[in-house]
Amino acid sequence: MSKKGIEEYKDRDYTSKIFIASVGVTPQIVTEALYYYATLDPPVYFDRVVLITTSKGEQKIKRFLFKEEHLSKLENFLRLEKGFFPLSEDDIIVLRDGAGKPLRDIRTSQDTEDVMVQVFQLMKDLSQEEETKLIVTVAGGRKTMSVTMGLAMSLYGRSQDEMIHIIIPDELFWNENWFFPTDPNDPDQKIEVSNLPYLRSGKYLQGLDISNPTEAIEIAQSRIDEIAPITQVILDGKKMIVEAEDYAFPSSVMMIWRYLARKKTEHCVRLDLKYCGDCTECYVDQNKMIDDFYGEMGEEYRLCVGEHSSYWYNFNARSHYDIDKTIRENRSKLKKIISTQVRDPRIHKQAQITEIRDPEDLRIKKYGLVLDKSSIKFTD
Repeated sequence: MSKKGIEEYKDRDYTSKIFIASVGVTPQIVTEALYYYATLDPPVYFDRVVLITTSKGEQKIKRFLFKEEHLSKLENFLRLEKGFFPLSEDDIIVLRDGAGKPLRDIRTSQDTEDVMVQVFQLMKDLSQEEETKLIVTVAGGRKTMSVTMGLAMSLYGRSQDEMIHIIIPDELFWNENWFFPTDPNDPDQKIEVSNLPYLRSGKYLQGLDISNPTEAIEIAQSRIDEIAPITQVILDGKKMIVEAEDYAFPSSVMMIWRYLARKKTEHCVRLDLKYCGDCTECYVDQNKMIDDFYGEMGEEYRLCVGEHSSYWYNFNARSHYDIDKTIRENRSKLKKIISTQVRDPRIHKQAQITEIRDPEDLRIKKYGLVLDKSSIKFTD
């Protein structure tokens, strides 16, 4: 037996461990898994075992595990008392169709939809207790069940939960008489368990009462899309092109956005960083923006209106500007314009001006953009 991953299972912090398996017509998957975990060092025993199957699978489970007593034989082989494993016929959950009748097999799209509703609800219920740890196998049953279990884990699985695949030698796969290794040292009877990584997106559904699996998946996908990083922002004068979406802002406010974007790209102070990540060293405070008004910020205004424009002439001629007030007002206008004109929540969140406190002086506010520097391109 492989000892790979033993350290992963030394988790004594959870008050209850639940093993969940989708089972088809080969209930050997249950005894294989129980054997594997019971023979780890230290062993892992489950407080509850839940089997999800069809009516045909239920018949196989009852025949092989209970009537032919292969579950008891496993307990005897491991020198455990009879009934040690917490599994009875009451722990078999038989999937049903929309009318409430037991499903003999999963053959149609409607069957699949009915199965998803039941599996999702079960996984949601079992994941409610914080002190439980779920170990879920997707090896048994039809591929529809494997996919459904995997999707359910992505929606309701937590950091402590595991999704696994049980692997046995090919020659034993269809052997109805083999339920667990009778010789732990025999390499031809080796059981391995592979931990499958999966996305945990359940936090994006917190607070929502969603009984429709399709709707739950769509909402989770939408919320993930909202936080996906923007890969390209093209600045052309006073126009901003974000992944084929065009936004045109007044030059007096666009110069501030371009100024902050230029700080992030051409005036980056962390050239060692390929990606910005949490770096905010390019953020500037109000005093710095005032100092740069006729210089760097003014240059962005020129690129918005054109150097032969009367607007550019007036900008240079009006030395009596109340610069502090002008910057504050235009920055506020820019934030409002982005809030009202940018409807896509993903673009809005990443295009909006971000305000932080200076870590060295919390009385000072600094301004910048969360966009990654690699995504910003200037045409001028």
